[in-house]
Amino acid sequence: MEAIKLSLYVTNQATVATELSEAFVLLWNNGLFNAVTLPIRMIYEIWGSVHYAHNIIKGMNDNFEVTQSKTTRLITGSRSNIELPWGGTSNITSVHILDFIRSLNDICPEAEENYNYLCEACHPNFIRHAELQIMGPKINNWDNKNFQKNAHKLVNQTLFIMETALIGLTLDINESLELALCYMIDNPNVKH
Repeated sequence: MEAIKLSLYVTNQATVATELSEAFVLLWNNGLFNAVTLPIRMIYEIWGSVHYAHNIIKGMNDNFEVTQSKTTRLITGSRSNIELPWGGTSNITSVHILDFIRSLNDICPEAEENYNYLCEACHPNFIRHAELQIMGPKINNWDNKNFQKNAHKLVNQTLFIMETALIGLTLDINESLELALCYMIDNPNVKH
């Protein structure tokens, strides 16, 4: 049953990441560069959560109680009184976002550094917000050579992190679903 739950979780996260990618394109095409960083960071966080789920699936044979507890916390945990679709509210604390990001360290040693980089633009950081605003079409300071050099670094690093997250997310989604399917096929309680 946990394999089915985790498959649904991973599939849902794939759908959310697709929406966020579409939001990125809309914001980028409209020159809303300060807002563009939010979907990138959320995609990175989703990659972390899917990798975390992937690690649960990989460890399913080790200890069922731990697998069940982690799965329940991943799927129904919250930090506020979220109403559950089947009634009631969640009384389980959600997995901390940094636990998702740290779970990436086995495949992306710079995961926390990349996440911190994205956070600079998503938090009220004057310098980063000013840089992004100056890049946009309203101010457009691209004729300034010093600005241009720094802005290219910022754009390249941000887009590289996004690309890394999307590639990693795709791999983790595929591997997670393949692994979960093996558990479902091998489980006599799952009807085929």
